[in-house]
Amino acid sequence: MARRNRTLLVARREFRTTVARPGFIIFTALVPFAALLGLIALTVVQAIRQDRPPEQRVVGYVDLTAGPDGEGLFTGFRDQGATTFEPFSSQREGVEALLADDIGVLYIIAPDYLETGNVLQVTRESQGIPIDGGPATGTPLARFLLDNILADIDSNRSERVFTPVVLSTLQIDETGAPAEPATDFGTLVILGAFALLLLTSVFTTAGYLLQGLSQEKEYRIMEVLLSSLRPENLMAGKLIGLGAAGLTQMAVWTASAIGALAVLGTRVDLPFEVAVPPAAIVVGLLYFLLGYAFFATLMGALGAVTPTEREANQITVIVVLPAIVPLWLIMPLLGNPNGALARILSYLPWTSPTAALIRYGSGAMSLPELALSLGILAMAVAIAIFVTLRLFRAYLLMFGQRPSIRQIVATLRAA
Repeated sequence: MARRNRTLLVARREFRTTVARPGFIIFTALVPFAALLGLIALTVVQAIRQDRPPEQRVVGYVDLTAGPDGEGLFTGFRDQGATTFEPFSSQREGVEALLADDIGVLYIIAPDYLETGNVLQVTRESQGIPIDGGPATGTPLARFLLDNILADIDSNRSERVFTPVVLSTLQIDETGAPAEPATDFGTLVILGAFALLLLTSVFTTAGYLLQGLSQEKEYRIMEVLLSSLRPENLMAGKLIGLGAAGLTQMAVWTASAIGALAVLGTRVDLPFEVAVPPAAIVVGLLYFLLGYAFFATLMGALGAVTPTEREANQITVIVVLPAIVPLWLIMPLLGNPNGALARILSYLPWTSPTAALIRYGSGAMSLPELALSLGILAMAVAIAIFVTLRLFRAYLLMFGQRPSIRQIVATLRAA
């Protein structure tokens, strides 16, 4: 009972110290603040758009596709939303209108436009970059050109030029019958964001553990602590206390993100429904707890064998880099969540907290695969705790020097 009380005492101290850090408070508040700022900005933009009608803009064009005695190709469809196209008979006349600020920009349509698509854009030097031109079919210039070219084609065919594909998907099961889509886009988005926040929170709190251990060793506070605590009490207390702080941080981030998406869904049409299935919450929580325990324990091992905080921070790259591999490979993971790469990453302890969540959100991870991934991660946590406890007992009181690889191996092999 006394040992348990000592562990809880360390856990409470670590939790209170961590959540009281100005850096932790500011970092935790970043996501709610960003969400609130985004919603305020959206409200302001919507209010401005409602109060102010779209500003009408006049641009000029010179149609050089006309022959000596004929009319050019571009004579109609001059009103394109908020942009009006004003024809000029010559480039000189159009330039004069541009210099007089009668038009905002001048387009010179080449004589061989049908063969080349060439259009010269003439602007004032101080005007900046016009935004109503460009190659995209949705811009006013492109709409104006296409409307005139397709004037003799029926409206349905013309519309297909602008919008050639309206894609929908039908998924079928093994028998060929329609099946419910395995991927819920809303769940995928939310779990993907959760995976990113999870990784951030895990390394924030695990970094605090490494920093605390290194400082306690460097300033010889560890001698005082171990005079009344066993190494396992110290490690367990730090893991529990910092884990609770990380869980608090994740709860704040997740609640604010989901709340912001819910409010956003009432303002704009989102392409997905903001709803998190209870099973996804449970899976995310399991990966957070196991992922935190794994990485924090590894950080604790680094803190035990490094003599100074500076040296400990320098070698954390060996823990951090493998963990962010799924973020580098996010497109292959989303494109082929059942591929060999995605499966391997969802089983490796360093990458499974993020890769498995992405696969689960994609609907590509079956229950046996999920159980296997969590089981491997739990085994990795147990091994990491065993290794770190031995290193704690052997090197927490070693000051001013770092044990060699051979010494560390010998310590781990000792009975």
